[in-house]
Amino acid sequence: MHLLEAYPLSPVLLQYLCVALDSDQVLPIGIFITALIAWSQSILASPTDPSQTTQLLSALCALAAPRVQKPAVNLSPTLPTAQGCVSLVQHVSRLHDALLTSSALDILLAILKTVVTLPLNPNLSPALALNLVPGINDLLDGGDIVSPELTNWLFQLSALTTTDGPGPSRVPQQVDESPQRPELLEFSKNGPLFDVLAYQVTTVLGYPDAHLSALQTVYNTIPTPDSFLSQLYLSLISILANEPDGNTRLIIRAALFGSLPTLLCQLEPGQNKLKEGAQLAIAGLFTQYGALLDKCDATAPITRAREDSMDEDVPEDGTRGKNIRTTLVQSLQSVSLLDSNFTFPGVTIDSWPGRGMGRVFTEASENGQELEAYLRSKLLSLDIPLSDKLELIDRAVLDPETHACLCTVLHKGYTSLTASTQHLSPAPLESLAHLSRLLYTHSDVLDIVGLRVPPTEFVAAGLAFLEDVEGAGVGDPQSALGQYGDVLLLLQLLVTRYELKSGTLKHGDRVLDASYLTSSWAVYHLSDLTEPERTLINDWVKAAFDSNSFGIDDNTWRSTNPRVLLKLSATLFTEAIRKCAAEPEGAGMEILRNGVSYFEGPLLNWTLRGVIWALANEAERHGQVTPSLSTED
Repeated sequence: MHLLEAYPLSPVLLQYLCVALDSDQVLPIGIFITALIAWSQSILASPTDPSQTTQLLSALCALAAPRVQKPAVNLSPTLPTAQGCVSLVQHVSRLHDALLTSSALDILLAILKTVVTLPLNPNLSPALALNLVPGINDLLDGGDIVSPELTNWLFQLSALTTTDGPGPSRVPQQVDESPQRPELLEFSKNGPLFDVLAYQVTTVLGYPDAHLSALQTVYNTIPTPDSFLSQLYLSLISILANEPDGNTRLIIRAALFGSLPTLLCQLEPGQNKLKEGAQLAIAGLFTQYGALLDKCDATAPITRAREDSMDEDVPEDGTRGKNIRTTLVQSLQSVSLLDSNFTFPGVTIDSWPGRGMGRVFTEASENGQELEAYLRSKLLSLDIPLSDKLELIDRAVLDPETHACLCTVLHKGYTSLTASTQHLSPAPLESLAHLSRLLYTHSDVLDIVGLRVPPTEFVAAGLAFLEDVEGAGVGDPQSALGQYGDVLLLLQLLVTRYELKSGTLKHGDRVLDASYLTSSWAVYHLSDLTEPERTLINDWVKAAFDSNSFGIDDNTWRSTNPRVLLKLSATLFTEAIRKCAAEPEGAGMEILRNGVSYFEGPLLNWTLRGVIWALANEAERHGQVTPSLSTED
């Protein structure tokens, strides 16, 4: 390290390090990581040349990151090394250097992995690793780092350091509350671990296999499958029974009866013990918690006003869905975890009709198609009205058995369109815009899809597509801008709805900037902008907010980079309001209204979310709402 400080970024020294690290006997990666973290703490405490230090640190982290992720790598870090790495990530995340932050985070995740995977780290036990939790929570709360892997590590640590059920914890009391959703702990007396696990599997994926990883972690710590399934289903049923919101109940049911049974099948090869456990668990649930199950039926209705359900799901009064006992048994029968002849004394279970008996399956059959082909032909077609597509999704989300197919069609359709940019033409952009509009218009489908596909996959793929489109000049400039906006609106919704705060996302080998999705939420001083940015604002103010203007001409449309327009939209409105305020009162109001009308249509309405937020913030900061601003209502 001293040589590298003396000869920073020396190609010879860096090449030597590569060779040494690739020969584990010369320089084991564990020793290098320990030295790197110790050195980083000393130089960050008192840097002599911050710029040079950051460049060197970035180079060293870039060397280490891919090597710590190799299979069977031997790290065995101590607590000080782990704490130093947390501090390192905290420091570099504030530098807004995407590659350095990504590399440092990869090293931290590799260190943390040694605590929760076999063979366990002899130098850093789960109980000792609890000292890292405050720093990691600070990282996640700060907003610069959004890492589903870090969140999942906290969950895994909780599973390893919390007892299953009543009794004293094996670790200090303060870790009994999960970092993810402490308020759910009051829903049942089943123990915090399974309440947290239930919450985990009913929320959208932070990364692929997050739900399976959480289930597998807890499953491996519970003595018997029936104990695991009993406690898990009790927590899920408790949450469902106590949830007042209809949309949230729909998502819980989607996980409980849709995605969860499929995940359970992957916990154990052969599934024999799991099948025995399911039989005992469901029988025990029916015996001991009948009142709770009845509460689910009574307080979680599916009504005609909200949903067009299957005939067998809605009785004559239209107030109640299929009996939860029937649905629960059938969901496990559909994946062969319960036998088709399962019976329980004193409980009448509707006979299992077999797979593919729901309304959407019937529609597909009547059209002579398999379910996936039917959904694809309807949802991805440009010829089907949006209202018809939304009604089809309404029917599909009610039947958990259709969810896997629905998610496959939407996910594959989206990713195939975003991947088509190597042959850019107006068609992929138009199709992707239609699909994006469908996804952001339906209130529940994103949550349903998110149980099986991480929202970040959609955001990363969409960002890559838009980045390519920006440089291609695809098709008619006005149509292209409106279609660009539809794709962007979905990405903005995903980022805000699921709190994806990270500044960068990875898509294949590309590192993409996601921060511009919320860049319009600021009003910039003209003096802080570049000359091309000031020119854009001037051109748009003249075109849209000038009484002598004939409208926005093709040259303005064609020369406008949509990313820059998004960033500057709030500033553009601020300048327009200032210009109109200088006009005679009546004329100024009319000019402003006319200009705003351009942005209310589908070509430009994707810029307004940031505009409204930024202008409202400006008004609050100045202590009043001006008459000019009120004309936007």
